[in-house]
Amino acid sequence: MKISNNIDSDGFSVPRIFSYGRDIHIQQSSESKAFKISIFNVTGQLLYETQTSDNSITLSDERWSPGIYGVRIVTDEGTFSEKVILL
Repeated sequence: MKISNNIDSDGFSVPRIFSYGRDIHIQQSSESKAFKISIFNVTGQLLYETQTSDNSITLSDERWSPGIYGVRIVTDEGTFSEKVILL
């Protein structure tokens, strides 16, 4: 399981991105506005993209095989990326 910090060195609210089993969980601060989520495989191929304003979201797709995936979040505060491992 990979967990990111919630506050970066500049004091901005950083999304919390982590995996559990084959699910990807994203938790955003309560003040967040709409943000874009992109999921990539290790070769950089875009597998999933959505825009949401939910503070907490769980992504799951049975077509995603176990492995390492990249998660990119784009908000008004910036772009955040994290790698997650799906089991």
